[in-house]
Amino acid sequence: MTDVRFASRLVRGMAAGAIFVGLTVASPAVYAQTPAPATPAATPAADPAAPAADPAAPAAAPAAGATPAAGATPAADPAAPGAAPAATPAVGPDGLPVPGAPAAGTPAVGPDGLPVAAPAPTPTTRPVLNPDGTPVIGPDGQPVMEIVPPPAPTAAPTPEPTPAPPKPKEPIKADFFGIPVLIPADQEYSLWGLFMIAHPVVKVVMIGLAIASIVSWAVLISKLIYLSGLNRRTTNFLNGFRASNAPLQDLSKSISGQDRSTPPAAMVEAAANEIDLTFAQGPASTGEKRDHLTQRIASAMSIAQSSRSAELGAGMAFLATTGSIATFVGLFGTVWGIMYSFIGIAQSKSTNLAVVAPGIAEALLATAIGLFAAIPAVVFYNIFARRIAAYNQRLDSFSSELLVRVSRQLDQSAG
Repeated sequence: MTDVRFASRLVRGMAAGAIFVGLTVASPAVYAQTPAPATPAATPAADPAAPAADPAAPAAAPAAGATPAAGATPAADPAAPGAAPAATPAVGPDGLPVPGAPAAGTPAVGPDGLPVAAPAPTPTTRPVLNPDGTPVIGPDGQPVMEIVPPPAPTAAPTPEPTPAPPKPKEPIKADFFGIPVLIPADQEYSLWGLFMIAHPVVKVVMIGLAIASIVSWAVLISKLIYLSGLNRRTTNFLNGFRASNAPLQDLSKSISGQDRSTPPAAMVEAAANEIDLTFAQGPASTGEKRDHLTQRIASAMSIAQSSRSAELGAGMAFLATTGSIATFVGLFGTVWGIMYSFIGIAQSKSTNLAVVAPGIAEALLATAIGLFAAIPAVVFYNIFARRIAAYNQRLDSFSSELLVRVSRQLDQSAG
């Protein structure tokens, strides 16, 4: 019994001694690693699992007289030459350093003392789809997944260079029969511009055709007005003549000044004058004298009708001439302009269309002016020719009607 108690006390004494020795050895190390409450402690060991410290937190200075723990890195002196900047410990909401948190700017360190690399990003996956849109099922009964390729980097759009403002074109220099003329650049290919840059021969052709066109339009307008008024006055005179039974001598004296300008009125006056001249030499109502009187009246009316017909045909010759040759004159100007355009090609030794285009354009303008003068002249010449022919036919009918009236009057005078 005594031996058992002795062994038990011996074991308890050895355990107490071991505990005392362990506490004595470990106390300095624990005291060195514990931060002082008033002074920031040295940088604690980096915890890989702790969040990154605030970079703006102030750096902590070691406590006076504190001994750094084994394996800990002492804080660098900012004043020492070549020293690295001090790491900033993580600070909590109360403004005190957080124990165990890595300092700002200090990489995470693993148990082996080496920096821990940042984990690689986990790739994004998506299920593989059939053509009908359903996912493909693998042998394990789960959808087959595929890695989604990362989006291609979008290149920044290249800014387009700002185009330079167009340089204003200089006026075109032209020559109008020795007089220098400036043509604005935007009117180079207008009708006026083409005329001014044309060859002098082509200019003469254009001017002549323009004058012929103006005269043709003046003739046709005046002709339309004249024929319309003449037909109206003739109709009024014929209506009055047929409504009156007075002798030709009395009828000719009662003709008004406006109706006297019509061909039927001139024919009536010619017949009345012939009757007066014949009866002044004696009665001529029977026999050969009556036949001779009738022939003389018909001749006098024919002369009066012919003289008035000359007035009807005034300007018709000019319309016929313009309609016949204006096209060929314009074609002459076109041929001349194209000839000089090809000469310009030979001199410039260039087949570029821009070299020959202006010359061909002004040459074709001559043909256009010729057609503008010829087409109206031909059209209205045909219209006026038909109207004049219809009016002459009307005068022929009136001449027969007037002879019947003269024969009746002679019969009445003889009876």
